[in-house]
Amino acid sequence: MLNVRSKAKAKIKAGPLVNKDGEVISLAEDMSEEFNKFFISVFTNEGNESIPEAEWMYKGPMDEQLCDLDITEERVLSELVRLRDDKAAGADDLDST
Repeated sequence: MLNVRSKAKAKIKAGPLVNKDGEVISLAEDMSEEFNKFFISVFTNEGNESIPEAEWMYKGPMDEQLCDLDITEERVLSELVRLRDDKAAGADDLDST
């Protein structure tokens, strides 16, 4: 497996940070706490009262729907094994195989 971090040309290090009170924070544990406070303030807990109904997209005959799919762990693993770690998706997100 390719270790991407070791191939990076530049190592990026976070910090030191300045909190909302203007204090400089440089210890890793304190910076982690400050990031947590920030993310909690940005990501809100939205209620589930107004979840929209999904539109039924299938327009063909009902007896031709795909409804009995058998997705097993073995099937998923066999497909994952076939993936090539030396290939990447292009700009169109389609692989080259």
